[in-house]
Amino acid sequence: MIEDAELIESAKIPFELNVESEDTDVLIVSDTGMDSRVWSILNTAARSLDLEPTVTLMPATDHPQAEPTEQVKQAMLASDICVMVTSNAIVHSDAAVEVRENGIPVIGMEEITPEILNGGAASANYESFAETGRKLRDKFVEGETISITTPSGTDLEADIKDRVGFSFAAKIEEQPGDNSMLGAAFPDGEVCISPNESTANGTIVWDTSMHQIGSITEPIEAKIEDGFATSIIGGQEAELLRSILEDTNDPNSYNLAEIAVGINTGADITGLMRQDKKAEGYAHMALGSNDDTGGEIAAPIHIDGIAKNPTVKIDGEVIYDGKPVV
Repeated sequence: MIEDAELIESAKIPFELNVESEDTDVLIVSDTGMDSRVWSILNTAARSLDLEPTVTLMPATDHPQAEPTEQVKQAMLASDICVMVTSNAIVHSDAAVEVRENGIPVIGMEEITPEILNGGAASANYESFAETGRKLRDKFVEGETISITTPSGTDLEADIKDRVGFSFAAKIEEQPGDNSMLGAAFPDGEVCISPNESTANGTIVWDTSMHQIGSITEPIEAKIEDGFATSIIGGQEAELLRSILEDTNDPNSYNLAEIAVGINTGADITGLMRQDKKAEGYAHMALGSNDDTGGEIAAPIHIDGIAKNPTVKIDGEVIYDGKPVV
């Protein structure tokens, strides 16, 4: 078993990167689906830095982007900084958006485990790939079209003209064109953009892992037409994804919400999205809402899936070929 003392050192990193001396009121939001050891370690790490953390525990949600309880939301709005250590991501929820719009920064740490806290992704040199992330983000922002292909069959194109791009490397900072995005994650390391609505066409093949599914054993293939998934085929995992989307009873859940690439050179593939989607050599494409990442579509879900060895082009220029090319 990993000693808590080792994990506490890693758990200090997101606080050291983001908490100013006057922002001592830290809220750690967790739920009954999480390993209690994780939020306990984060609580200890925050206290060791002379912060004043409070831990709230709510029932586990059914899916990513589900809303926290009203009591938790009010606690979030009263904090200086909010750390979301939940079994399903709530960083795309309406409550989290309201928190950021009120100038309160958030750090997403959904699905994190003691093993992830102890791994290379958590202890990576964030400064070393933050600059690479900014360069990729600038390419996204300056471009008009994006295309992504993978060896397993992904072949997708979309319009990104005038869209906001984001680069995340564990430190909360203003993103050009969207100063309300006061967020980061830990472990972190991704660059993302939401394509213009109804412009994406082609095929996505998720072959690595996905929210609510975990590791993918049989690739999931989605046909994208005018920005929406019109068919999802594969084995049992494709059937599960269809069920998840159908259960939302909302056509916006099929929207192609995001295209992103991982830039964390220390991240391994674990079956958990908290770390997998940050790993260099992988891309993730999401279905569902994009209204908090520069888009206009609200949906009750935002579900990421990962594909390996992507080649990404902006206006025909290769900017990512299994790793950043900038």
